[in-house]
Amino acid sequence: MRRQDARRRYRAFKESLHDGAPQVTIVTVTVKDGKITDYDIDTIQSKADESQRSGYSFNEESKKELGYLYGMHRFDAELPNLSDPANLEAYKEWLEENNKLEWFEQAELIEKYWLENGVKDPKEGGDLSYISGVTITDNDYVAVAREAVKNAKAGKTQVVTTNGSDLVWVTAKINKDGKLAELQIDTRQGVKGDDGKFVWKEKTKQEEQYLYGMHFRDSGIEGDLTDDDVMAEYKEWLEENNKLEWFEQVDLLTEYVLKNGLTGFSLDGDKIKKDDDTPEALAGITVTAIHYYNVIDQALKDLGLK
Repeated sequence: MRRQDARRRYRAFKESLHDGAPQVTIVTVTVKDGKITDYDIDTIQSKADESQRSGYSFNEESKKELGYLYGMHRFDAELPNLSDPANLEAYKEWLEENNKLEWFEQAELIEKYWLENGVKDPKEGGDLSYISGVTITDNDYVAVAREAVKNAKAGKTQVVTTNGSDLVWVTAKINKDGKLAELQIDTRQGVKGDDGKFVWKEKTKQEEQYLYGMHFRDSGIEGDLTDDDVMAEYKEWLEENNKLEWFEQVDLLTEYVLKNGLTGFSLDGDKIKKDDDTPEALAGITVTAIHYYNVIDQALKDLGLK
């Protein structure tokens, strides 16, 4: 573990599916003076939403944030509607009477075990029953925890948030002197497959680069961007019309923050405010920036830079 004088947090995440719906598992490792002092496991799930092209949108609250309202055992308790305060209290009583633990309580047992014993592989089928009181199975927790520890050794954090059914994240890295050295924004989207079911796209927006085609429909160019001639025409159109592709815009933001920090500009609603005080380096950014701003802000806090 790299030596540190201040407490810092390092995160990792992994997208997956749960009953065909998108979800993301996140593990945060807290390090102080070169030692891990805390693990935190969380998961954000999603619900069907036909207003989204993918057919799903992420929940506003994670499993940890929901607490008892997640209701891991609510159907066994025959109390499906936990939004009713009386039912919620009855559910808590049922858990105690039946010696059951809610998801967040089991996650805390796993976190405690990791802190005392290190991250240990599950048994066959993801069984974590070697931790007393844990009945949930491994759902990427171990793999993501190990990635978070790996990130801690590298001085890197990956802060992720959700937008509809998209995952938006920033990867931030500090050097041995504790200074911000790397910063990149990325997004992974999902779509309906040929069978109508949700699938994660193979490539992220950063990996797609110009193939993402943020302005392709507006360009009026016919064909497909996988065709070299069509791609060349699209790039020419972007230059002639003073347009920037998605990756170019978010790269402008991260380049600015690397040099100046997350200061010197403000947001007007969800976008970067354009007025006489807007830094020239950010003038070409037209995308909705609120999610990028928020993940960068959290990453800087994680790394002790704010």
